[in-house]
Amino acid sequence: MSSEPHAASGGWRRGGARSAFVPERLEFVPVERLGAGTCGCSTCHGRPLRELARAEELEVNTHNAKVLHRLHHRLLRATHRERWWRELAAAAALTA
Repeated sequence: MSSEPHAASGGWRRGGARSAFVPERLEFVPVERLGAGTCGCSTCHGRPLRELARAEELEVNTHNAKVLHRLHHRLLRATHRERWWRELAAAAALTA
């Protein structure tokens, strides 16, 4: 069996490569392909998302947990959740 990292389909790959959730796009993006967009979560502190490419896996996972939690909190606060989600998805489709 080879000890080299093996790429798997989906957002996670063996060997340390990982993906970060980009809330504006509503998708996980491999850290190597993150753009210049910034993130205001308490892990990123407004830094460009692409800096997560140099981060430890724990930092990327913490970013993911925080932005997903914030998204979940916004969903719970929405008065019309289905409409909120459709509008969010439509906006994400425009940025993809």
